[in-house]
Amino acid sequence: MDTKARVRIVLAMVLCLAAAMFSGILLGRHHGEPWAVSTVMEQCGDGKSSGCEDVAQSDWASFSGMPLAALGLAFYTSLTLFGCLALFASAGVRKALIGFLFIPGLILGLAFDLFLLMLQAFVIHAWCPFCIATYVLGLAALLVLLPFRGGLRRMRAELSPPEGKLALAGWALTTAAVVLAVFALNAILAGRADARAGGLLGAAGPMEDAEDGDPNDPAYWQKRARRLEAILDDPSRTEAYWSEKAMREFDEAKAVAIDLKGIPGMGDEGAPVTVVEYSDFLCVYCRQLATALSRYVPESEGKVRVYFKNYPLDRECNPALSRSAHPGACGLAVGGVCARRQGKFFAYHDRAFEAGIADPQLDDVMKIGRKAGLDAGAFERCLRDPGARAELDAEVAEANRLGVDSTPSVYVNGKPLERINDFLKVVDREVRKKGFAPMP
Repeated sequence: MDTKARVRIVLAMVLCLAAAMFSGILLGRHHGEPWAVSTVMEQCGDGKSSGCEDVAQSDWASFSGMPLAALGLAFYTSLTLFGCLALFASAGVRKALIGFLFIPGLILGLAFDLFLLMLQAFVIHAWCPFCIATYVLGLAALLVLLPFRGGLRRMRAELSPPEGKLALAGWALTTAAVVLAVFALNAILAGRADARAGGLLGAAGPMEDAEDGDPNDPAYWQKRARRLEAILDDPSRTEAYWSEKAMREFDEAKAVAIDLKGIPGMGDEGAPVTVVEYSDFLCVYCRQLATALSRYVPESEGKVRVYFKNYPLDRECNPALSRSAHPGACGLAVGGVCARRQGKFFAYHDRAFEAGIADPQLDDVMKIGRKAGLDAGAFERCLRDPGARAELDAEVAEANRLGVDSTPSVYVNGKPLERINDFLKVVDREVRKKGFAPMP
């Protein structure tokens, strides 16, 4: 009997460890870790076929800023280590530990899993196979351990002796250590995500000054030639050269007027730096920039406000193009106009980028609208409203007048930004020009 009991505990530990591994993958996906994203996409698919993406990007994926996947990782790891303690306890204490704590813990976990399953079915309208796998593994662990059930009063009595109290203390300390470790891991992954986002926008900091001297003096050009030769021999200096060149061009450019009436913004309205992004919901780089900006703006201490304007690379609504790079982008853009009318543009913006749909149709746009919490009836009527299309046409025409021909195209305080990875440098300089403290 003792051997059978140990086998059951080991099997339950393996099942909980597998659930912890799935939770770890989902935590990595939550923070955009490339290995986790590729793992999830391989198993779930991507675009409109991926329920994993829908669930991972939903508002229910975290609680008070803590990803539910992190809670799952801590929960199942703690149970796995708890099984180790029970495995080496005496028979009476072992049964009490499993029946009094392990089984009730699994039952509470499964009750929460049932709640999450109902959310997927009736709120998110998508299924996450990785999430469901953890539910099934938890249920399997419970079934394996059911023979340990018994009277709670008798089990409490078994835990009263020193051995039982020592086991409980060991479990409490182990659980605390696991929780702290998972919280630290979550913070590290969040930091890595911020670093990836910051890398796209570049780094803040002063630029090198241009060469001084008289252009009519041959020594001036000899100095520049030597500098150029040194730059070409050093990749880091090559990057600095192009960045410096782009910054000079930005400083010399004239600010243009961009119509922002009725355009929703992200960030404080009184921010000294206004960023306008002409974007396409089917553009991969636009999606990356959207992620980077969504992380950056809240950290800018009220100094940056970002506006999104449509520029779909689809000839159906953009006649300036020679061909359609992103068929169906116009439909998504009209959806953005309609979401704007309902005051939920950025909810739609996030869901549209997350969808990653190739050649979206009306049904796809409607699905995105529902996930963004839009009134479905009003949204569908708006999609068919010529007035919504006229608003989109005006945005596209404005972009074409400005010379926009690709996405993402970014304007900072009315000036075109040629290189996205100079974003932080440009913003920092613009903030300083307005008399504000440097960016954090």
